[in-house]
Amino acid sequence: MDAGTAAIAGAAIGALGGFGGGVLTVLGQGRHQDRQHRAGRERWRDDARRQAYYDCMTRTKELSAAWWKMSDLLWENGSSQAEWQAGFTHAHDAWTRFSASVAAVTVVGPRSVAERADALRQAMFDWEMIGLT
Repeated sequence: MDAGTAAIAGAAIGALGGFGGGVLTVLGQGRHQDRQHRAGRERWRDDARRQAYYDCMTRTKELSAAWWKMSDLLWENGSSQAEWQAGFTHAHDAWTRFSASVAAVTVVGPRSVAERADALRQAMFDWEMIGLT
């Protein structure tokens, strides 16, 4: 083999090696980016769930407090119809916020938590119906 052929063969081998290394690098980077993207989505989902759960707990407590205040107004001697109406309005607004927070939990899931949130919504609704009768 003469020097020219050896040089061409060496260059070809070097080019193939470089190309192969480049392909491996691109594939490795692609997998790494996929893992990062998946981890980012999982972090976002976990943050969204944490916020939805926190909001649902907060809204449940607000609704409960509104109902207790309404009950106090109804039992209090000397409370006026205007005070009752204001109490009902406050309780209704609390119900609206609570219901929206349960819907948010249903959206972010998982299904087992969504089902329990819906059971909580039903229990709170039943409690409200008992209080209104």
